[in-house]
Amino acid sequence: MIISAMFALLKTTPYTSINVKLLTDEAKVSRQTFYALFANRDEVIQCRLEAVFSDYQAALAKLPTTMHVLVTLFFQFYETHADLFNCLLDNHLENLLTVNAKRCMQALDLANKSIYASDFIAAGLTQILSDWHQRQDIDLQTLVALTESLLNPAAV
Repeated sequence: MIISAMFALLKTTPYTSINVKLLTDEAKVSRQTFYALFANRDEVIQCRLEAVFSDYQAALAKLPTTMHVLVTLFFQFYETHADLFNCLLDNHLENLLTVNAKRCMQALDLANKSIYASDFIAAGLTQILSDWHQRQDIDLQTLVALTESLLNPAAV
């Protein structure tokens, strides 16, 4: 209920204006219940993002780990969860997306590459998504191709 309330509020209320009281009122739970489950508002969002990125990771595990698959599936997950991602992007919470993307990429171990490579790819994907969200000047298929060419120029 708390997670649903958070995302319902994010559609109409800036994140900076959402406090625990507003959130608990929307969720119809007590502050005590909130703090029994979460330390702060960010944890509410993180809980939902962890589930999304867990699904992303599970989907990737079934496919060959190529840059094409990684990028294509990332933007497909954006499309599938556009309401969630857009709420975060509209509220300038890209950092929460990046943190979860990093965890996901690190868990994939991207062909035994360095943790820095995983972090670079995760941060790059979320930043490109954020920039595209603001502009929306090209379609997602073009964005996928552009992103793939940036991350893997040898394949182009």
